[in-house]
Amino acid sequence: MKNFEYTMVKLVEANPCLYDRKHYDHFNRFIKLRAWKSICSELKRTHGVEYSISQAIGKFKSLRDRFVRIRRKKVEVEKTANFSVLKPNDEAFFRLMNFLNDNVTHRLANTEHRKQKHNSSCTSSEETVDMTVYSDNSQEMSPQKIFIKEEDGFDMISQSEMDRVESIISEEDEYIGGDQSEDGGEASNVITTTENVEGAETESKDNSGLGNCACYQKIMNCHTLSSEKSFPGLSFIESLSLQMKKVPENKQLDLQIEMLQVVRKYQSEA
Repeated sequence: MKNFEYTMVKLVEANPCLYDRKHYDHFNRFIKLRAWKSICSELKRTHGVEYSISQAIGKFKSLRDRFVRIRRKKVEVEKTANFSVLKPNDEAFFRLMNFLNDNVTHRLANTEHRKQKHNSSCTSSEETVDMTVYSDNSQEMSPQKIFIKEEDGFDMISQSEMDRVESIISEEDEYIGGDQSEDGGEASNVITTTENVEGAETESKDNSGLGNCACYQKIMNCHTLSSEKSFPGLSFIESLSLQMKKVPENKQLDLQIEMLQVVRKYQSEA
């Protein structure tokens, strides 16, 4: 048996979707073609043997046919108790290709995979709602997951996620203030600091609970500066004035994140 054939057998053994019909990716044509492509590239890199995907499949089929012949002969040998029939090379080749007969481990992994997939789908559909917050400065747009239970409406967030979200809010403060300062020097009318927000809270008592939300003040100022353009999310935010009183202060962070996303969308359209 040649060295590249041994390498091919080991590479195929590492991809059970190519030979195990009960594997969860066995009927996924894209994954199987990608596996054969990686096998061909590895054969070229290690042994300098250039095979196309069809040639590699044909080569492995010939090796599998040889394994079937040896297996049939081995059954006859066991029946006749004549151990001198099999050659040492055939016995070594049979042990190498014996993974085609032993698919129990892969099928157990297949069962566990389906069970975990089913459990994760049930958990995501019944217990949690997935909200993804993206950071502007990250080049790969890495998502930060925040899970909120549907039973309570809002749920407490871990301290690390709170720190990440607070950094996003601070970036939004600089983003909103910087854009307004570039457009005609109207940054004095936009609330970007905590002192201005605290002063605006006492002036906006007519807005009920929304006066305590810095995001609402930013949205209202952006709307007054660009009153000629319609803002579809403003009426929805104003309708939250009564419900805002029912939300505790330590659980208003999620609502503020959604408002900041609306602000970002509005400024991109402006």
